Amino acid sequence: MSPLNCATDVDCNVFSGHDNLGPSYCGRQTGVFAVPIMLRKSLLTAFLALAVHWTYASPVLADIVQEEASDTAFPSLSSASIAPNVSDGKQIYTPDQFARFAPRTAFDMVVRIPGFSISGVSSNRGLGEASQNVLLNGQRITGKTNDAGNLLSKTPAEAVVRLEIVDGATLNIPGLTGQVLNLVTKSVGISGNFLWRNYFVANSEVLWTAGEVSISGKLGRGDFTLGLANNAGSYRAGSSGVEQVFDADKNLLFFNERDNRYNGDRPTLTATYASKSAAGNNFNANILFLLSETNGYQNYLRKTDGAPDIFESNQFNNDEHGLELGADYEFDLGGGRLKLIGYERYISNPSDATFSRLFDDGSDNSATRYASNRKSGESVVRAEYGWKTGNSDWRISAEGAYNFLSSTANLSDVAGPQPIFIPLNNADTDVDEKRAEIILSYGRPLSQNLTLQAQVGAEYSKLSQSGIGAGSSRQFYRPKGSLSLAWKAAGNLDISARLERAIGQLDFGDFLASVDLRDSNNNIGNPELVPPQSWLALAEINRSLGKTGSINVKVKQEWISDLVEQKPFGPDAESPGNLDGTARRLSAELQSTFFLDALGIKGGKLELSSAYRRGRLIDPLFLTSRELSSQQRFSISLGYSHDIQKSNWSYGFGMNDSVTSDSFRLDFANRAFFSGPQYYAFISNRDLFGLETSFTVNNISNRRELYDQILYVGRRDGDISQVRSGTLKTGIGASLAVKGEF
Repeated sequence: MSPLNCATDVDCNVFSGHDNLGPSYCGRQTGVFAVPIMLRKSLLTAFLALAVHWTYASPVLADIVQEEASDTAFPSLSSASIAPNVSDGKQIYTPDQFARFAPRTAFDMVVRIPGFSISGVSSNRGLGEASQNVLLNGQRITGKTNDAGNLLSKTPAEAVVRLEIVDGATLNIPGLTGQVLNLVTKSVGISGNFLWRNYFVANSEVLWTAGEVSISGKLGRGDFTLGLANNAGSYRAGSSGVEQVFDADKNLLFFNERDNRYNGDRPTLTATYASKSAAGNNFNANILFLLSETNGYQNYLRKTDGAPDIFESNQFNNDEHGLELGADYEFDLGGGRLKLIGYERYISNPSDATFSRLFDDGSDNSATRYASNRKSGESVVRAEYGWKTGNSDWRISAEGAYNFLSSTANLSDVAGPQPIFIPLNNADTDVDEKRAEIILSYGRPLSQNLTLQAQVGAEYSKLSQSGIGAGSSRQFYRPKGSLSLAWKAAGNLDISARLERAIGQLDFGDFLASVDLRDSNNNIGNPELVPPQSWLALAEINRSLGKTGSINVKVKQEWISDLVEQKPFGPDAESPGNLDGTARRLSAELQSTFFLDALGIKGGKLELSSAYRRGRLIDPLFLTSRELSSQQRFSISLGYSHDIQKSNWSYGFGMNDSVTSDSFRLDFANRAFFSGPQYYAFISNRDLFGLETSFTVNNISNRRELYDQILYVGRRDGDISQVRSGTLKTGIGASLAVKGEF
């Protein structure tokens, strides 16, 4: 066996710079651009300082402003000289401002709004207050899977009247702060859009089946959309490389030749309908059918000097079939408006995995199979009543919800002709939660440029679990609420702040036992989990630079109690559990867009986004402070695009990179990182034989995925069993996307 060669003769630590990982071991330098952590922090500090400088003090940009007064398939194209008209505190964009890009859908316009990005689907409990930062004709979108991005991509461009950007705290829709888009539409005739894309990467199969098609138009007094898509969640991925395995004395035990493949398809069928009566009553309904399948394998060919090879294979298949229904109806009642909302979701999730080990020396082969079937659902009814008294807006909302998860699972030895079942506790069980909340909201302008929004309320919940002895049931009463301020500091400067008491959502899967077939990183399940609670303080600054672009800065601080992390149970078991004490997490985000027309690059655009997150908790094993597990600590994305004037051609290039904190179990620690940034380039034509066509090349530098893992004999406060050090190559990828209408 050959020893591991360190960079120096001095022992180093695989996770140098991090605490609570046990005995030291040799490691590798990692990081964005392969620079030290402190330099990355310096870069972020410089970005934020530059943003603040531009926001308040930059005379160059101020002069320019005064003078001038992502669909994943199609990279963001240049939007030079697109500046909003400001009216009543709203930034208003009209379809004619986007005409030269020949948009086919509302999504094509929204992605070109400077400094605005669509937020992801919320993981809030139930429906709760509004969270997604997109409204349709002033109405929030009811649903979780059928989100804003899906709806915008199915709304034809000719139906768009205008796009309004407004601070959410100024709206009479509790829960919204910061930049919010209100898409105003009109009824049009029947029209359709389609998108097809393929993807090829060296270490995976070719993806031929990704795309979507939709049709929309007028039906009776309302508007409808129908869509069939296999776009988001459809992928082909893979990697190959070598994993070295060392003992505690840094001697090479063996190495594995690795080969991984991952395939996923997520077809969905959606339908929406919206209407408004002559009396002003609003009705919205949506339905979604989901049929998803992911499968793949992780193969390891073990090579040891002077010993026969051993082949290990972990094969898996995971299906997901589901239905989501949502509807709401709003009408005048008394001196206000009443809105009734209903939501229903059901998911069936059968899955199985088999880990097998084959020996070249004639030893008995082994194979273990874990199969499970989980069925989950959510039912929500909600009522919101709003009214005005003078300049004040009032709203009271009440919500009832029922969530459940029903699970069956088995573990078996399948090496022989007949499976031999292995006892598995806490696998066949039912978990459910009944919940009710009531919230009173109040909003009013404090001055011409300052708006207040306040919420106060409470939540009751009852958690139950059956199948473990006599079962368990627990009840909770918790306060919740928020206070928000929106300040129009200047015509081109918006500042908002929010303080909130929030209750997090539990993953019911954490109640159940789970099995890791290769490394035995098993969870015994924990029926005593409670939802985490947190205080959130959020500030957002948005500075419009007119035709020069925009800058958006967000800072959020969280104080989290009952955080769910891995905890010890007995001398040798573990599972997710609620931690004692208060965890903290700080995040800062910068998003900026700069149009380069003023510099002589007509149609050029530069986009920069960066995020920094740092969180601390009390490690349940060492009882000392450490970083939150598997948290994205730093990310950066920089892109340049150029819309060639008086032509249909655009092109661009850019890079992105990120750093994630280490992940922890009580007997295992893992660091995953990249060899450097990922670079991409694209070229696009908006009218190639009547179609919008884009060709993209990803991972041009052929960056690698790397990881270091420490396995312990017992727990992380004990002796090391093995150290794994691996390098995986994913290869250069290419994608062709075609979009059209009918």
